Amino acid sequence: MSSQKKIIKSVDRVITAINGGLLVVALIAMFVLVFANVIGRYFFSRSVIWVDELARYLMIASAFLGMGLAMRQGSHTSFTIFQDILPKKGRKALRILVLVFSNLTMLGLAYLGWLYAKDSINYSEALRWPVKYWYMSIPIGSFLFVWHTTMFAKEYINQAKDADLAAEIEEGDLLLQDSEILKELENNIGNENLNEEDD
Repeated sequence: MSSQKKIIKSVDRVITAINGGLLVVALIAMFVLVFANVIGRYFFSRSVIWVDELARYLMIASAFLGMGLAMRQGSHTSFTIFQDILPKKGRKALRILVLVFSNLTMLGLAYLGWLYAKDSINYSEALRWPVKYWYMSIPIGSFLFVWHTTMFAKEYINQAKDADLAAEIEEGDLLLQDSEILKELENNIGNENLNEEDD
């Protein structure tokens, strides 16, 4: 592997780690704030007015920060019926078209989000924070989407027919392997079979 590819892989690992870390922090902060506010409201008849506002902005930031990672991991809902009926070359062409269209859309969103954030002079109602900092999650998240799709474009384009379905089945099988309910069900069926044999 050339030194340039190693550098790009290292940068990609750092960007992915920072992206994932920011997403985890935002989701945990949102959960803790909302949970604490619900407890305060229902058990102590007190709530903090700015929690709802901060949770809303954290939710928006989480959505934009997470969309690239979700695309990279194949977590977005997708309809593969059209690409699966195409021959291999047609499937690759369609996937290239999807990536190009997605990335152009995200680049446009990054640009418009940047303009919107840069020119925003509003302040949040409760916290009185400049909302342009929260709006920066739009261009940052859009850029991260383009980064992630660019980094896994080759694998995405060359993905075999029904690979998404095969991955979901494998994931389901792994979940079932450790399922206590499944083990209990198998034991019950085994016991019923033994009882029938004894009769």
